[in-house]
Amino acid sequence: AAADPALFAGRRWFVVPSPHSAAGDIARLEAWISELRAAPSVVDAETHDRVMAAVSALPQVTASALMAVVGERVGAAGLEMSGPGLSDTTRLAGSAATWMVDGLAHNAREVADAIDSLIAELRILRDQLDTPELARDLFARAQKWRRALLDPSR
Repeated sequence: AAADPALFAGRRWFVVPSPHSAAGDIARLEAWISELRAAPSVVDAETHDRVMAAVSALPQVTASALMAVVGERVGAAGLEMSGPGLSDTTRLAGSAATWMVDGLAHNAREVADAIDSLIAELRILRDQLDTPELARDLFARAQKWRRALLDPSR
């Protein structure tokens, strides 16, 4: 199969220099990434780990936990009654676990912090489900960040 020439177009690539990385090597790597039409970002290891825990690991574990809970609560018959929202929000639950398990172990502290933040948000919502203002605030904050995620100029 032919490779898609736009495979990396606009995709963010982290470049995480080590203390021994030469500036010229980093510049060459950035140039090569740019030739692929990807967007290189030079960051330190801590930033990489914190960001990846939030934008990659947290969505994966959230989708997986959500799918496990829903499936176990309603079974196959209940799943037949679901709409596209469940499928959309749990797409990542179908991913192969092998690579993710290793990534979670290597970045456990940051992933745990991200999960703790999600749990805290869910606890606040759970404890005040009868407070419409709280739900409106959560949805408004989520919509703001969703727009930022989808904004092509970001």
